[in-house]
Amino acid sequence: MFSFEYSIELNPHGRPVIAPSEKTDKELDFIEHKFMALELARTIITNTISSDFDDPKKYKLRGSDLDKFFNLKEQLEEVCDIYAETIKDQMDLMDETNSILNPNDKK
Repeated sequence: MFSFEYSIELNPHGRPVIAPSEKTDKELDFIEHKFMALELARTIITNTISSDFDDPKKYKLRGSDLDKFFNLKEQLEEVCDIYAETIKDQMDLMDETNSILNPNDKK
């Protein structure tokens, strides 16, 4: 299980940013955790776009802002696909390894 510990700090320009704890920073080395974070970001962006279309008076994403969200969503999907392919390859390799090491185990 992935535990995300962080603090919110200001960058040199005064913008709030998330600063992972040392423990979380080490956890971020795992591809599955990077994938989870990117998928979560993609889901939030997709929800933001949908919310804008469902209730444009409430969310007020217009013009270039909405275009930026669409572009970001597309880019996140591409990056997520790269990680997903790598994870799938790892899963396939683990299945092959397991079948070699345990030939009598049938799924």
